[in-house]
Amino acid sequence: MPHAQFPIPKPIAVSLFSGAGGMDLGVAQAGFKVLASIEKDPYCCETLRFAAWLDNLETEVIEADVTNIEPQQLMNELSLKAGELDLLFGGPPCQPFSQIGQKKGLEDERGLLLFQILRFAEALQPKFISIEQVKGLLSARGTNGDKGAIFNLLIAELEKIGYVPRWQVVNAANYGVPQLRGRSGTARNLDQYRQIANSVPPPVAKALAVEIYRSLVCQKYLNCSVTP
Repeated sequence: MPHAQFPIPKPIAVSLFSGAGGMDLGVAQAGFKVLASIEKDPYCCETLRFAAWLDNLETEVIEADVTNIEPQQLMNELSLKAGELDLLFGGPPCQPFSQIGQKKGLEDERGLLLFQILRFAEALQPKFISIEQVKGLLSARGTNGDKGAIFNLLIAELEKIGYVPRWQVVNAANYGVPQLRGRSGTARNLDQYRQIANSVPPPVAKALAVEIYRSLVCQKYLNCSVTP
């Protein structure tokens, strides 16, 4: 008599600063079930809801400012206990750390949003955290004027709550994204998962759209190769 086949449950994830859902789409395509996407822009939320409907996903789109959400409230709404979430991910606003955004760092109130991830991580205790930012974050000056102080503070605070930081700068165009800016991808996992290798997928062919954009758009929005 053949053994019954039971579907393997997907790992679960929550998205912060979801925007129009680029990271959400990638995480879903990687095999995760995105339980919730949190975004305050109403137009982005419309896009997120349509994408969830189109792909028959059960993602709950929460139209709200991340700073106004209590992590425990979110956990109750999603029926989550601390430690059950597999992945917490997001791309906080990049303007305070980007060359085009004048790199104001924490002088721009949006720069503080980066640390909202800590608040959710401490409560949810996800197995892994993934943060995407512009590479300017690595050299952004803190309130003391020291270069790299903001990134170092983020690393230190994540280590305090039990995470092992790993990071790498990649060219998004090498992974099919029509943009040539370097992105600092930071992956962090709880200490008990430190044995899992820090691997980055090999680059794929550059997006055809990059070649098209070269002749259509202003170069400063396509290529940001200035040393941070």
